[in-house]
Amino acid sequence: MPAPVCPSCANLSVLEIGPILNYAIFAGNFTSASKSKLYKCKICGLYFKKPVLDKAQRNARYRVANPGNWRCGFENRQDWVLATRWIKEIGKAGKILDMGCWTGNFLSELSDSWERYGVEINPLAAEVAKNKNISILPLDYDNLPREQWFDVITAFDFIEHLQDPYRFMQSMIKHLNVGGLLIVSTGNPLASSWQFMGSSYWYCAFPEHISFVTKQWFEVISRDFGITVSNYSCFSRAPGRPFQVLKETVANMLYKFSPNTVDVLRFVCAHCTKNQYLTRRCPPAWMSAKDHQIIALKKEIPTGHIDV
Repeated sequence: MPAPVCPSCANLSVLEIGPILNYAIFAGNFTSASKSKLYKCKICGLYFKKPVLDKAQRNARYRVANPGNWRCGFENRQDWVLATRWIKEIGKAGKILDMGCWTGNFLSELSDSWERYGVEINPLAAEVAKNKNISILPLDYDNLPREQWFDVITAFDFIEHLQDPYRFMQSMIKHLNVGGLLIVSTGNPLASSWQFMGSSYWYCAFPEHISFVTKQWFEVISRDFGITVSNYSCFSRAPGRPFQVLKETVANMLYKFSPNTVDVLRFVCAHCTKNQYLTRRCPPAWMSAKDHQIIALKKEIPTGHIDV
């Protein structure tokens, strides 16, 4: 079977990285196990999975996502801390939009001088966000009101859920004021831990994670859309103590060279709980790895000067 076309640049020059055994969990809810393959576009640098559920199927599952999924406080999010710092450097408050805002925890930490908007497909999470004085806009990034323009748009742990990240960036830049910031936080397939594990890496084993952008990909986007990279940083979502770092490193190394051994250890140590059983043979987590990235892109020219 031939390699698929890159969903971002439509190029045929695509490298197959390897097979993926997806977790049997989607958005916090148990589901059937599935298999995919990880690919890399040699032209734009995008990593992506095939096959994946179509958009309608994914959205249906996000609407009934586990309420406890993606629950996190501000103090545990290095990307939120960095984003807040970069936003403050603008010097004045304005309008901000958070894509996939969930319950609005990030936006609620900003001062009331900001006019806060969010896009959230899960109705329960959206209702919680509304109670925090956050205005929830229509569900999809493709149908935002034409008259809505923002000084800052953020997308934390969002772009990896999209089959066409290029189109998403195109839409966001169209709704960004000149001089405004587009801040994106996501996994980094160029991280040393990910490069070591390849398609066996934990981050790409989530069935809802389907596109993985790189700094090279952002540089391509910046040339296409007249934006510049103003800030970039790599970070760990859960920096661990030395023992935790060692434990996760050893577990992943063992999984790479002997996945069956890890499977047996899981069965024995976890007494085969339902969650452990459904994720058997899948990659172990590497939460302490520095495998995430956050980037701030600044819009330099009016939308009318670029093809959107």
